[in-house]
This record gives sequence, C-alpha cells and structure tokens, in this order.
Amino acid sequence: AALPASAEPTFVPGSALRAYDSRGVPTGKASPTGGAGNPAPVYALADRSDPMNQLIPDEATAVTYTVTVVQAEGTGFIEVDGYGFADGSTSVVAWDETSPNRMANSGVSTLTEFADTPGTMGIFIGGDDDVAAHVIIDITGYYIAVTT
Repeated sequence: AALPASAEPTFVPGSALRAYDSRGVPTGKASPTGGAGNPAPVYALADRSDPMNQLIPDEATAVTYTVTVVQAEGTGFIEVDGYGFADGSTSVVAWDETSPNRMANSGVSTLTEFADTPGTMGIFIGGDDDVAAHVIIDITGYYIAVTT
C-alpha cells in the first residue's frame, strides 16, 4: 500500500513469530504442481485471536521474515512477497540436489490482501517438475506508517 505523503515507514523489531510451517499442513510439502505455479497465500496476520499475532498491528504495511526450506527435493527456488506480487521473478532461497537439508534466508515482504484478508504474503515455489520442500516462515518485525 502506498504511504501518504506525510507518513514515513517505521520499523518495529520483534521476537520471531511463526507465521507458516508446511510440516504441519495436511497437504505436505509445497510444490509448483500443488499450486499450478501460482503463489500460495500466507496470512502473516491471520489468527487475530492468537496473542502472538496481535503483536503485529493491522496497519502494518510490510514485515521482515526468515524463510527456512527443509527436506528439499529436486532443483528449485522460493520467492516470498506480497500476495499478487510473488510471481517467480526472484528468489530468496534456491537449492539443488547437492544443497544441505536446511537452508534459510531473510527478507522483507509487503503485505497485501487476499480473499478479503489483509496482511497476506505469497509463497511461490518454482523449479523442476519434481521440486518440493517444506517451508517455514517466521516474522521478525514489521513496518508501519507513522504520520509526521
């Protein structure tokens, strides 16, 4: 979302908040065939009844995160960005058959709206037809517009 001319983004660091872990999802590992090449939504602010998720205000425009890829198969990559922007044009983690079992990287993602739910990031998995991986996303802080 665009900031008003009188607003400046302010970063608010926080303790890691687990936003997504495919190891606990019934569909299992994330893969491009599971989403037909479309990004999967991750609701950074989804469960507002969870006290941890209340630490990120609804007005947050972006989050900092750490994405961890575990048990990767094939040659592939993951992109994390605001839902609707994650299109496979960049990657935050890439792997092949020689990569370690666990790889992590950090980044910043805008928050967008998906299915009338604000505070959404998108995960895009790309690569070979046989690529699959478990994905873990921890939110480590957020940006909020502060009017000056």
